[in-house]
Amino acid sequence: MADLAPWHDALIAAAGSAATLAGLILAAMSVSISAILKIPSMPSRAGSSIGSLVAILVVTIAALVPQPIAALGVEVLVVSAASLLMQGQTSWRQLQERPTESWRRILPKIALSMTQAIPLVVSGILLAAGSDAGVYWLICAALLVFIGSIVNAWVMLVEIRR
Repeated sequence: MADLAPWHDALIAAAGSAATLAGLILAAMSVSISAILKIPSMPSRAGSSIGSLVAILVVTIAALVPQPIAALGVEVLVVSAASLLMQGQTSWRQLQERPTESWRRILPKIALSMTQAIPLVVSGILLAAGSDAGVYWLICAALLVFIGSIVNAWVMLVEIRR
């Protein structure tokens, strides 16, 4: 079992931040629900934000449980697969909603969505292989999910009303 004790505080902070940001997204959805439902890709975008935050919450809590690092890696891989599917579905809906829109406008949205999930997959692979480096990738994934979720909260609170 790897020593994740040095990561304890960072993992606690990530878990707490994920739960708090999930609440922010839910609040943003409740304030703007009628506007969100009018845009076909927006409910999926909101759902993927919440799903990504829940994924970070689950894996950071799993990392706090004493267990072999390879077992943690498998858990992270399972959660990251679900997260990757959610992000892919969101990207697909954005493409379907705006088939004629320029790639310059759509590509940053897809990149933001997918870059949240990929570091979590890398983390799971490294941890499953027994490498402590996977924890660095886990924290990186958490930070990217937080940034993406804050952007999505902004869109649901402000940009959707413009």
